[in-house]
Amino acid sequence: MYKLTSLFIIILYIGISQQQCTDFSCATEGMKCTGDFTSFSGGDLYPPESKLCTSGYYCNNQNICKKLAQEGEACYENYCNGTVQVCYPNSNGCLPGLTCFKQSTESPATCQYLQYLTVGQECESTLQCAYTLECNQTSGLCEISQQIKDQLPPGAECSAALHCQGTQYCDNSKCVSVVDAGANCTQYFQCNYGTTCINNTCTPIMTVGEGGSCAESSDMCNVGENLYCDSDTKECTKMPPLVQGDCSDSSIAACGYAQSCLCSTSNRTLGQCESIITSNLSQCKSAYMSFFTCLKDNNSPLLLSGINVIAKPSSVMKNCYQTYCDLYISCSQFSGVLGNCNNDPILNTICSAVSSSPSNFLPSIQLFLFILYITTIIIIL
Repeated sequence: MYKLTSLFIIILYIGISQQQCTDFSCATEGMKCTGDFTSFSGGDLYPPESKLCTSGYYCNNQNICKKLAQEGEACYENYCNGTVQVCYPNSNGCLPGLTCFKQSTESPATCQYLQYLTVGQECESTLQCAYTLECNQTSGLCEISQQIKDQLPPGAECSAALHCQGTQYCDNSKCVSVVDAGANCTQYFQCNYGTTCINNTCTPIMTVGEGGSCAESSDMCNVGENLYCDSDTKECTKMPPLVQGDCSDSSIAACGYAQSCLCSTSNRTLGQCESIITSNLSQCKSAYMSFFTCLKDNNSPLLLSGINVIAKPSSVMKNCYQTYCDLYISCSQFSGVLGNCNNDPILNTICSAVSSSPSNFLPSIQLFLFILYITTIIIIL
């Protein structure tokens, strides 16, 4: 459906042959920092000296670790008014899923849930509806805003996936349902959760074994067997073992794929290769597929369609919060120094409040938010 296999699986990715090791350490509240675990965006993430805020904290725009704010608490970065733009629920000093809401230049900014409802869902305020939707006060349902309706050609139903219900996408101004494995397709977004479009057929992802082709999609390799799609050969390849030796000089030892050269805690001039992938790929894959199954069974809105699916009051979290949190926990565990900093991956996240009773987990609807992911911490292979 969407190219999401690598979300959560590889949270960090660094070049494989650094000339010096990264002097990596953890930072706590009030300390200087270079990053955190809530806003990774890809690329070469580590400067020569790297300090990441520990679980539950973020690195603000003054490069100081601050505690993530909860719903209703004050926030100070990346404001969103909820009506004239998409509100991203991360990198704003709020807990994942919350937006730093500032209605006007005079009003205070607080962390709120915004833009988490889709077409046909019950609402009280337009702030609850996804961007370009509005809350019809007569019907009490989210619908395409009048401004967007006025721009649509005669007979058109949509101009984007978030204008459609459930597992539908917008095709030539019409809402079309996604199809299951074995059905014909031309684009990956036409396929249901857990599948992608290969050779014009919706095909289950993460099923190709070692040596198999992943030329059509990197999602095809079975990550549960520690496989990844080699960008050169386009074949599913085993993750390499940790490279041994001093990697501070790549002529002596260059770290392999999904490894990073971090300075030894006992000798800062010597480097040692450490894995930067989750420590249990098999469990991560299983959790991933369970989450997809839940989304499919509940006709959940398409991920990455412009809906804040990780807001606590969203339909995805109402129906699939347990499988989402299983996924988050399973795919966010690290060994070595990364695990020392991210020692409690779910601390101050939507998952830290998970209860066996949905009524204890979900707050009263207040008004707010937009799309995932991930948190957060997302890098595609």
